[in-house]
Amino acid sequence: MNGTETAISQWSFDMTDTVVIRAEPVLPDYCPDLQALVGTQAAVRIKERRIEPGKITVEGVCIFTELFYSEGEGRLRSLIHGQEFSHSFPVDRIPSGFTVTARVQEASGRLLQARKMAVTASLILEVKGYENKIVISPVEQPSLFLKAEKVNGMRVCAANTRSFKLVEEMEIGEAEADIEEVLAADASVWVQETRMISEKAVLRGVAQVHLLYADENGACRHLEKEVPFNQIVELEGAEESCCVYASMDITSLKVSVSTEGEKAARSLAAALEIEAYARACRNVELTLVTDAYATDSQLNMEKMPLSVCGVAPIQTVETSVKAEAEPGREIIFAKADALISDAHIEQQRLVICGSVEAELIYRDVEGNYAIEKQITEFSVYPETANLGEEVRLDCEAVVQRVSFTESGYEVNVGVGVQLNEVRDVETVVSVEKNGEAPAPCECQAYLYYMNGEDSLWEVAKRYRTSPEAVRRANGPLENEGTHRVLFVPVLK
Repeated sequence: MNGTETAISQWSFDMTDTVVIRAEPVLPDYCPDLQALVGTQAAVRIKERRIEPGKITVEGVCIFTELFYSEGEGRLRSLIHGQEFSHSFPVDRIPSGFTVTARVQEASGRLLQARKMAVTASLILEVKGYENKIVISPVEQPSLFLKAEKVNGMRVCAANTRSFKLVEEMEIGEAEADIEEVLAADASVWVQETRMISEKAVLRGVAQVHLLYADENGACRHLEKEVPFNQIVELEGAEESCCVYASMDITSLKVSVSTEGEKAARSLAAALEIEAYARACRNVELTLVTDAYATDSQLNMEKMPLSVCGVAPIQTVETSVKAEAEPGREIIFAKADALISDAHIEQQRLVICGSVEAELIYRDVEGNYAIEKQITEFSVYPETANLGEEVRLDCEAVVQRVSFTESGYEVNVGVGVQLNEVRDVETVVSVEKNGEAPAPCECQAYLYYMNGEDSLWEVAKRYRTSPEAVRRANGPLENEGTHRVLFVPVLK
């Protein structure tokens, strides 16, 4: 039988894997032998995502930073290097689109020889995919009755990525000694605003760069700068009424010391390569048929499991985490990551719990350096009206800003919340009459005593009449589940 077709998008998988990266870096020839390893830091940069037969492959590089003392020197040095990796996620079918997120869970290192180290990093990779599909909903015909409801479904109208580069010069103060060596670098990027103009997503955001360097006297110093930007991602086929979901990934961070002119050894150039991802979605009205029957024949029905998710804008809630350094410790560098650990509805209130993992480089009263990780928990309570039982709750925490002094640090976190209506149903996609007529009925009507679980649809289906005929015979029914006697006419 004929039906109506509606194109929707459905989230089809969410997979997370742990990837362990190992490397054995060797000191360059100009550096003295190793005396002691202070600690190891790591960052992950995704370079490529691609779909292959039966799998999704993610390729990237893990950037290691080893801080150490070398023999005969009383100063801190570092070795920065990258280790490439490739990891595949098995998939049963090719998705219409997917997203990839990555973070460092843990990094460690140890000395092997006088000029060689062994370092390890555990990476968490997550892949989410969606599938575009056509849902066919049968239409009513004479003697065929359908149990249908209208719901909002998600349609991904367009998705695209765009890479761009930010280069920023960072100068030291006039009274400070010349730059000798870059010891550590970190950057974060976040989206402040998204909007659709024609078929373009306009993204406004900020990148923050932190640099730790050693001057010619061996002292460790810090530079920080925020760089605002505006970028456009082409989304062909999207409408201005679409909701835009955007994310930013830093694919490369390179830092160089100026070597020419008056700024030689007096400034640093930080080059950021960023990949912006934007996805435009809108709600489509979808008619789901969950049951059917005919008054003149038996039916063959084909059903399909379907998880229908609507579209809602992202609400961002900002919070901050503060902590003080332990007595006798001076913070000289800080980087942070934010994670969501739990999100649930409690007494009609949305509760989101997470933590900030701050990695600190500090100096103690004896002048020794060390790396320490501190974890601080946080909770936010976004205000929202859509708190039904059938909802899909997506949350993401993004570090927006890291600031610190010698005695403490503060991390600003933006928690993005998306609360969408979702329905998990078996929808009827095909109905065929098989020509077998039901047994003849000798009476003209039935009297039926409804219990608290009956519905008008079920009563009409049982006696092969129409729901409308039952309504006409009994007058207004304020509550179909109430106990009462129904007059059920039989269609001839």
